[in-house]
Amino acid sequence: MLDRNISRIRADEEQRHARLLLVTQSGDQETINGYFRELEAEIDKPIRQEARMEKGAIDRLKAHLGVIE
Repeated sequence: MLDRNISRIRADEEQRHARLLLVTQSGDQETINGYFRELEAEIDKPIRQEARMEKGAIDRLKAHLGVIE
């Protein structure tokens, strides 16, 4: 399963590189600008998760690690 995920990530990277080469070789400034706008839109979308911690989680972790206060 891990190998499959690595292959998917590599394929995505190679696809992006190929697209970048095609866009830049086109020489069309609007196509190039559009490509970079798409990349900027992806960068601008952080994944946010609500921070939730179980009650007593820190104490259980400290106990597990043998931390004495």
